[in-house]
Amino acid sequence: MTDFDKYRISGAYHWRQSDSRWGNPEFNPVLLSRYQVLARMMPSKTTKNQSVLDIGCGDGYLLYAIACKNPGIQLYGIDSESLGISLAEEQLKKHNYSASLVQGSAYSLPFSSSSFDVITNADVIEHLEDPEKSLQEMQRVLRNRGLLLLSTPNRHPNMKWDERHIYEFDPIELRKMLEKYFSKVEITACWPIWWVWQWKEGGQKRKLINSLCRLGINPFLFSTHQPTIEYGQLIAKCIK
Repeated sequence: MTDFDKYRISGAYHWRQSDSRWGNPEFNPVLLSRYQVLARMMPSKTTKNQSVLDIGCGDGYLLYAIACKNPGIQLYGIDSESLGISLAEEQLKKHNYSASLVQGSAYSLPFSSSSFDVITNADVIEHLEDPEKSLQEMQRVLRNRGLLLLSTPNRHPNMKWDERHIYEFDPIELRKMLEKYFSKVEITACWPIWWVWQWKEGGQKRKLINSLCRLGINPFLFSTHQPTIEYGQLIAKCIK
């Protein structure tokens, strides 16, 4: 995995950027929409001990978003960065949630086989030198008919989303890789790219888009079952 220095530089930035309250200059509706989409795709709680493992949990915001939608679900998180784990513990406690968090590798998950009902993996796989090894581990620790929810940037022919990324996938590549390990794979996309470019320009355009999102009109949530380069984020829903 590439060196991830954002937590050392910016602290629990996912929490700050996902805070849509008026007056927050760091609000990032593009980022927030990723977590909203993943949280909404969580299955309804069907068992008393239903559990979710967030691989690459970072500062813990996705676990929080899932817990808000699924009260009582058992939360687990793993991240290679010790600072990310510390920030997650601090932030979840501050918001009256708890999770079992551990520092570790996506290539060797410290959990027994068939341990989890759901695994989430939000924009992690593009940072991995050996993504298939991590998918093997995800498949191992998922229960039979368990669900993997995975997001990653949609590769664009004219740019790279982040220099920290080792490899960015297009929809066909992502599906082909996931189908090696999961019996059913659905790929959707969100983040209409036109809106992403408008937001990235900053200035009055960003202020206007942020205001719309605060009022409940978030164009980055618009999604399609036919992913193209007109969308910036891929979401994979995979059944073991």
